[in-house]
Amino acid sequence: MGSTGAELDPLLAKQLEAVYRASTQHEPLVALQRLRGALQHPSLEHRPLEQAALMEEVGAVLQRAEQLEAALQLYDDAVVRFPRWPFARYERAFIHLFSGRTEQGVEDLKAVARAHPGYRDAQRSGQLLADATAGLIPLEQALQVVLMQHDPQTVLRVPAYLREIGEHHPRLQLARLLLARAWLDRGAEEDLPAAIALLESVVSTPEADAVSAAEARFLLAGLFEHPDAELVRRYLTEATRSFPEGVWGQLASMVLEGSLPPGPVHWHYQPDGRIEVHVGEDASAQGDE
Repeated sequence: MGSTGAELDPLLAKQLEAVYRASTQHEPLVALQRLRGALQHPSLEHRPLEQAALMEEVGAVLQRAEQLEAALQLYDDAVVRFPRWPFARYERAFIHLFSGRTEQGVEDLKAVARAHPGYRDAQRSGQLLADATAGLIPLEQALQVVLMQHDPQTVLRVPAYLREIGEHHPRLQLARLLLARAWLDRGAEEDLPAAIALLESVVSTPEADAVSAAEARFLLAGLFEHPDAELVRRYLTEATRSFPEGVWGQLASMVLEGSLPPGPVHWHYQPDGRIEVHVGEDASAQGDE
């Protein structure tokens, strides 16, 4: 988390530890109560990133416990306090979508995508749902696929359905990408040919959204242990062109430049809305790995 560099008040440090402990022990309502107490502490006023990240963390715990209304109230508060912090608005969008408030969910996704062009999931989800509300793709199927980003286990239960969606609706290549990613994450050798075929179908579909195309190209480039160097370079170059502001585009650029160090990938947002990618054991993050 970001901070001003000032020492934490000992009482606040204990309160924050209590919030974290309740979160990790899956006691969402206790975590929420302790968070509300911590947010009243005067020294936290000067640590906006800590506040925002704490609210996001407890909101995620509430969501996992299906305490959606409590999570929604927390995200509402976080959006008001920290309008430039993208995560609370993004998570709030999914609560709206899960609760059937599609229009509000789409508006939140659009707002995140406008303010943070590199936020790949918000960019992709917002565009797909906007296409659906414009009648370009079926709304029900677009919603199902977008929501599956939050529930990867569902992906492996409906492989034929996801293949069919991607085949019949070229704009919904996210369906094929999610399935390919799930197979790769599972790590079974027999899944590899099917995963590669799906990724290749994503990159060869002109209507595929830029984010999914970039991610598919990057994943394809990484799958060749004894690569055809020219083929890998082509995939990486296309990834940088299709979505240069995003995580996959920046990583592909690092690989092409020979500047990608070993270690985990982290990313966070700059105040102006740009996304910044770091790689390595010492990288600190406000985002994904």
